[in-house]
Amino acid sequence: MDGQEANTVDAGARTYHQKSFGYLLVAAALGTVFFMAHHPTSFDGMTGIAGMVHGVMLVMVIALATGLTHFAIGLGLGHLPVLAGLVCYLAATIGNSLAAVVNGFVFPSLAARGEEEIGHDIFDFAWDLNQALAKLAVFAVAAAYLLWSVQLLRTSPRRPILAGLGLLAAVVPIAVLILGGNAMHVSTALAIYTIQVFWAACVGVTMIRGGR
Repeated sequence: MDGQEANTVDAGARTYHQKSFGYLLVAAALGTVFFMAHHPTSFDGMTGIAGMVHGVMLVMVIALATGLTHFAIGLGLGHLPVLAGLVCYLAATIGNSLAAVVNGFVFPSLAARGEEEIGHDIFDFAWDLNQALAKLAVFAVAAAYLLWSVQLLRTSPRRPILAGLGLLAAVVPIAVLILGGNAMHVSTALAIYTIQVFWAACVGVTMIRGGR
């Protein structure tokens, strides 16, 4: 058996794997909304809950990145908008992951030690760092969705509905962030992440139904 035959995957297997990535995206989208809805609003006596929620959210972030990376590969990484979009989304993944670590583990640990020992400036720094990383991720995801939506309108077969939803999922979260006072509070973050993962779920459904 030569190397080409060894790396050949039949059409049925490709379809199966594509559907698997689609189900992964849908599950990660639903999980993100569910656990974000249970995000604690205070860290007083809730260190364990905060860590659990953010730990699961980290898993959801990685699952979404995995599914959307497969989606980008299907669109064709040789296209500039696709590759640039993937780079933007991976940057958002790093930003969201670090924000989750700060908010879910660092901040509760500091809170458990008390402001008298740590100092108020450290809490302010942790909050500002979390906000900067989370907002960076919002804009990076928006850029990724915008670029991928442009490619969906260019690649045959064109997918104008998915592209249109992608454009909305890119623009609306930024509007929500601005209207929310440019701060990623729990309610604002829930609205933004729900919109963003809704499009990821739409991509997943497209994969399950046999599209790109």
